[in-house]
Amino acid sequence: MRYIFVTVFVLLAFGGSARSQTSTDCAVRGATMPSIPMCTKLIDSAMLRGHDLAVALNARGQAYAAAGQYDLAIADYTRAIQMDSRFAELYVNRALAEVPAKAYEAAISDSNTALRIDPTFGLAYLSRAFAYNGSENYDAAIGDYTTLLDSNPNNVPFRVNRGSVYFAKDDYRSAIMDYTEALSHDPYSAIVYRERGTAEFALRNFSNAIRDFSASAALERSDAYTML
Repeated sequence: MRYIFVTVFVLLAFGGSARSQTSTDCAVRGATMPSIPMCTKLIDSAMLRGHDLAVALNARGQAYAAAGQYDLAIADYTRAIQMDSRFAELYVNRALAEVPAKAYEAAISDSNTALRIDPTFGLAYLSRAFAYNGSENYDAAIGDYTTLLDSNPNNVPFRVNRGSVYFAKDDYRSAIMDYTEALSHDPYSAIVYRERGTAEFALRNFSNAIRDFSASAALERSDAYTML
């Protein structure tokens, strides 16, 4: 499987997930993720019911997922769905936790449920694309990334991820087209140069491959100096 932008980075394209006010009570000021202990205290307080409890469980599930504790995240999302089965975000978040757990069919099912609840929920196309890619249903993954790009044509992660799926199905020319378009919006991505170089190498376009590998190496050296 080729490089796929990590889920959290891709989620930034949507400005993060929508949350109700209750979930912010789980947050530590300045933190990017809810606090598991604070969420647990809130959940165990027996003060919350229905949707409010679902929101708090969703917040803790996101924190568990960010920590790589996917089983605990899935358990929280499942419990939250029992509290509010029409909360589309819960199905998407559970799908995003199911993908790294390689529960691809479950992730596809959850993404489909989210889309039935809210056909405009873009994150559901994203979670389903991840699951299709993981299960090697590349054409379906490309279809979902194309849907996302139709409404977000300048989104670099979506473009790169679709290119990576094209690469996985040995369509190197289409991969190069997506990587090239991505670089037109972000010309300083060492990863994308490296991915395009790998596709060029697969086509035996060795001079182009060397060009891209050199650009990637130069950018990586520049990043290393910046961190010193």
